[in-house]
Amino acid sequence: MSVVLRIDGNQPPDLSSLSPAYLTLHIAGGHVLLPFIVATCVISKSTVYHPTIINLFCTWSLYSISSCLLFYAGKSANAASAQLCYVQSALMHGTLPMCATSSLIVVLQIWSLFFQPDVQRNQRSCSTLMLIKLATPYMIFIVFTILTAVFQIRSPEYVHAANGLYCTYYKSPFSRWGTPAFSSIAAGITFGFEIAIGARYFFMSRQISSGFPLVNRSISPIIVTRLVLFNFYALITISAGIAFLSYPKVPVWPFMIQAGVPLAVAVVFGSSKELFLAWSFWKRKRKLDPEAGNKGPGVQIAHELADSADLLVRTATPTIVVDRPNVQ
Repeated sequence: MSVVLRIDGNQPPDLSSLSPAYLTLHIAGGHVLLPFIVATCVISKSTVYHPTIINLFCTWSLYSISSCLLFYAGKSANAASAQLCYVQSALMHGTLPMCATSSLIVVLQIWSLFFQPDVQRNQRSCSTLMLIKLATPYMIFIVFTILTAVFQIRSPEYVHAANGLYCTYYKSPFSRWGTPAFSSIAAGITFGFEIAIGARYFFMSRQISSGFPLVNRSISPIIVTRLVLFNFYALITISAGIAFLSYPKVPVWPFMIQAGVPLAVAVVFGSSKELFLAWSFWKRKRKLDPEAGNKGPGVQIAHELADSADLLVRTATPTIVVDRPNVQ
C-alpha cells in the first residue's frame, strides 16, 4: 500500500505463525461442516431444523469465508492489495455482528416456545415474523459493512492486516466500540437467555415428572454434554469479546476463539440423531414406536412439551408446545 499504516487503540499481536491453525478451524467449521449440514437439510426430508438455526449455520459460514479472503487470493497479510484489504475489512466488521444477531435470534426463538400454546395459530403473522427474524442479521450486516466502508474511505491508512491473519479497520472509537461492543453485548444477552432456558427446561421437567409419574424423564448424557459445551463456549466467546474491548494489547487467544466458533456451532447443533440417520444408507428406516398407540393424550402432550424444551440441543421443530404440563 502507498499510505502509512496506522493503528489507533488496541495493538494486535502478530499471528502469522498461527495461520495454519486459523485456516484449519475456519475450513473445518465454516467451509465443510456447516455447508454440509445445510445441504443435508435441503436434500433430506427426514432432517428437520428450525429456519433460524439454518440461518445461524449460513451466517457463521459467511463469517468463515470473509475471514479467509486473503488466503483465497493467495496473498500474505503483508502483500495484500489495498482493494482486497478494504473489502475484507468491511466484511469482517459486518459478519461478526450478523452472527451475534443470528445467535441471539435462535435463543429468543427457543425461549418463545415456552409461552406459545399453539404455534399453528395465525399462519400469516407467523410467516411474516419469521421473515423478519431471518432478515434481521443480514440487515445488521449491511449497516455495519456500510459504516465500515465509509470510515475506511475517510481514513484508509488504518486499514491493514497488522494481526497477520486478516485485514481490518484499526481506528477508534469504531474499531473498539463498534463491532466488538455490539457483538459482545449480543453474546452476553444470548448467554443470559441460555441460562434462563436451561432453568426453565429443568423446572418444566420436574413438573412433568410430578404430573405424569409414568413418563420416562431421564435426560440423555449426550444432550447434557452438548448443552454444557455450548454454554461453556458461549462464555469463552464473551470473554474474547471483553478482551478485544479492554486489553491495551489484545492477546492471542481471542483471535483463535473466534476462529473456532463456526466449528463449535457445527458440532453442537449439527450432531443430532436426525442428521446421522439421514446419511445412514445401510440402515433401515426407524420403525414406529409400538407403544405410541397405548399412550394417552396427557402423556403424549408431556412428551411434546419435553421435546420442545430440547430444541436448544436437538434443533428439531416441535409441532405443539403446552406450557401447562398438568393436563388431565
